[in-house]
Amino acid sequence: MHCLTNTPDASVVVGVYEGLDQLPASMDSVLTQAGPSFEVIVVNDGSGPASSAWLRDLAARDRRVRLIEQDNAGLTAALVRGCGEARAPIIIRQDVGDRSAPGRFQALLEAIHASTAIAMVSSWVRHLGPRGEPLVTVRRGIDPEENRRRLLEHREGPPCHGATAFRRDAFEQAGGYRAKFLYAQDSDLWLRLAELGGFACVQRVLYECTFELEGISATRQALQVAFGEYAHACRAARLAGADDPPPPEVESRPATAEERRHARAAALYYVGACLDARADVRGRGYLRRAIGAQPSRLRTWARWMWSMRPRRWTESIQEGEQVS
Repeated sequence: MHCLTNTPDASVVVGVYEGLDQLPASMDSVLTQAGPSFEVIVVNDGSGPASSAWLRDLAARDRRVRLIEQDNAGLTAALVRGCGEARAPIIIRQDVGDRSAPGRFQALLEAIHASTAIAMVSSWVRHLGPRGEPLVTVRRGIDPEENRRRLLEHREGPPCHGATAFRRDAFEQAGGYRAKFLYAQDSDLWLRLAELGGFACVQRVLYECTFELEGISATRQALQVAFGEYAHACRAARLAGADDPPPPEVESRPATAEERRHARAAALYYVGACLDARADVRGRGYLRRAIGAQPSRLRTWARWMWSMRPRRWTESIQEGEQVS
């Protein structure tokens, strides 16, 4: 395996479990970044033969890619391993299925190096629908201290996990990713980083996330919420000088058919409502499918009927506003 001989400016950490249909575009958006030197630490978290072969070929072709292979242990374990292997002073995250815009790495490094008081950085993020439809752009402010305050007091963190970068020394001082956070590992890390320094945000879109309809099961969604609340409970304990409370219990059961239908209907509704808020008629199709998945949900019927209004009456909601 080839590797860089000098310390790079940044270490890009990617946890991979399958996703062969999305890997090429995501990795291309990383490897075509210009400007700073970087290594790409890819942790293959027990992917199948096809994805594993693709990753091995990529590592053989590009000396910047360091491939680490392990049995499937989950995203948190993959990130613990990958960040532990990082050699650069700055760690940049990237998720499979997402894309980094040209110039992202350069802009993140400039922002985080603007002040030693900054512990982490992100950018604005554009969320895309399953077919690449623009759904919403999530923004954060320009003042690192105000962003830090809003994260700690109002739970307004970076727009998404893969869009972040942070100082490796702050990451290590904060305790890194914690294995007990099987979900919401990003929220837990962000809170601890914000206790050490500011949160800067580049004021333009440098990252795109694709919303997958099947990406979050009903069971996993509930666990994301539970572990997110747990991250804040741990912060409260730190402020009180107490030990962390016990983590939420994780049931190892498959989702029921009803839970799967509910999760799919909610995902279809979200995409449809976001598109309708932008006066995009493609939202109607998603809302119709949401009705088909869960006909008893009156809210979806109401939104679908509203989406059929004549567009000359529409005052479209500004991109980035929350959809109800």
